[in-house]
Amino acid sequence: MLKYAFEGKLTDCNNWEIKTLGNLYEITSSKRVFKKEWKKEGIPFYRARDIVSFSKNETLKNPLFISYNMYNEYSKKYGIPSKDDILVTGVGTIGIPYLVKENDRFYFKDGNIIWLKKRSNNIFSKYVYYLFFSNLLEFNSKGSTVLTYTIINAKNTKIPIPPIETQKEIVSILDKSFESADNMLKYVEDSLYKAELLKRALLRDAFNGKI
Repeated sequence: MLKYAFEGKLTDCNNWEIKTLGNLYEITSSKRVFKKEWKKEGIPFYRARDIVSFSKNETLKNPLFISYNMYNEYSKKYGIPSKDDILVTGVGTIGIPYLVKENDRFYFKDGNIIWLKKRSNNIFSKYVYYLFFSNLLEFNSKGSTVLTYTIINAKNTKIPIPPIETQKEIVSILDKSFESADNMLKYVEDSLYKAELLKRALLRDAFNGKI
């Protein structure tokens, strides 16, 4: 579905521009937070593994935090992720995106996550977010033996750019398709759960002489 949409389901993709992410976003990372500054409560502090967990709708394991004071200080000095910015994992499972929402309040680990700060009105960030989940992008630098996605790699990553309205139409189609898929998955999971309960009930009755 993703590849089909991006390759021109709505329009002739041969007419789409090709630009680098560096043309569309300011690409950087966060200010360093040392391990001794991690907290057990406060403002969420995300690592690459947490971004991957979000993409799988999983609960975070061993979540980390920083203090409110540090968050406010870094916000004033260095800035914090804003709505429509994109974070991308640079280590481990690379190239997994997180689209920053309007009311998000968090900070993230430097080096592990690449920060794409939106600076162009010709790009719809959720379009780029979905593009990262397609198989149209190459994340690792040639000749590298270590799977990493660096700021330089990100700046040079080429993406197809249709007109802004086409970007929004692609996103709308994918949103609806994924919602249908999620509903179907939930139905299947509910059915499997009910089937498991039925099997247990049958086993219990069988060994209690009720069948």
